[in-house]
Amino acid sequence: RPVAAPCTAGRSDVLLIVVKEKGIKMIDKPREVALKALYKIDKEKAYSNIALDEELKNNRKVLNEKDIGLISQIVYGVTTWHLTLDCIIEKYSKIKEIVSDELYEIENNLTDFYCGSDDLQENLLKIIKAPSKRIRPLLALLYLKMYNAEITYEQIEVQSAVELIHNATLIHDDVVDKSSKRRNTSTLNEVFDNSLAVVTGDFLLSIAIQKLLNIKSCDILKFFSIAIKRMCVGEINQYFNKFKIIEFDEYLDKCKYKTAELFMASLISSAQIANLDINNAKDFAKRFGIAFQIRDDLLNFIDNNPNKPSKNDLEDGIYTAPVIFAKDIKNIDYGIEKTKELLDNYFNRVKKCLDKAPNNEYKKAIIELIDLLKIS
Repeated sequence: RPVAAPCTAGRSDVLLIVVKEKGIKMIDKPREVALKALYKIDKEKAYSNIALDEELKNNRKVLNEKDIGLISQIVYGVTTWHLTLDCIIEKYSKIKEIVSDELYEIENNLTDFYCGSDDLQENLLKIIKAPSKRIRPLLALLYLKMYNAEITYEQIEVQSAVELIHNATLIHDDVVDKSSKRRNTSTLNEVFDNSLAVVTGDFLLSIAIQKLLNIKSCDILKFFSIAIKRMCVGEINQYFNKFKIIEFDEYLDKCKYKTAELFMASLISSAQIANLDINNAKDFAKRFGIAFQIRDDLLNFIDNNPNKPSKNDLEDGIYTAPVIFAKDIKNIDYGIEKTKELLDNYFNRVKKCLDKAPNNEYKKAIIELIDLLKIS
């Protein structure tokens, strides 16, 4: 996925990175064999179809046809990449490192519950602890520390609640979408069934509410109750608008309801606890959340990650920015380019919210995070 800043890497490194990006697990034997196969190809032959195909054919006993086709497709297109995944991961990890102590507290605070069944508890913890961006608490912590706010117990509770709510919605999404994998981990509806998955998502919401109650703030409870209600309304509207090209304002409202509302509840609540300007926090979170959803909608068309099928929105009749711009599915390339422009515009508007913020390492980290999320 092209990103603004350049990063150098040898061709064999790029091959490894691209295979990793496409979701072939490191722990799986097929991936290990694939990487060995790719590393055997020297730099001069790295982009030779013959050399690649021959090396992969030698490993057909452990690599199925789908894996071979996927790796071949990845390698043939790798020369168009401007920034390797390893560089993105490295940059993102450095940003997280700035608030690593606080993120560690949140991680521990996410799992201080028992759901009543050892089997379900084990599988639920796998999902919650699976590698995740944790972008909502990360953004909130950077925003707070940018304004020199103290990260208190209440702040940790708020951000833990945010992640629990987010994970609850993902569990429910997996049921709706009939997904069998999430973050390379089997979904609850796959391991058990839809009924238990729905109840487990509700259970996580109850834990989140308990954490919010611990803060003893009616305002914060109100922020989150409004956010959850609107998130549901966003999904309801999306259902009834299937296979319809909605107006652009309706689309932005959907982005706000589905995604920005939780970012807003997160930032507004944290700002209130820290006695910061709530309106500034709200504006920043709203713009960031809308941009984040536009980005997700765009990736649905251009990302080839097998764990997140490309164009599944289109197949399900969920017409997002690329289709709205194109006005016709046949003209989708135009819609994709216009969506990239829209996304860039929104991320620039997010940066604009920081103009009057103090200049420090936390502000710099937020800007770097925004740049990492851009798609060119």
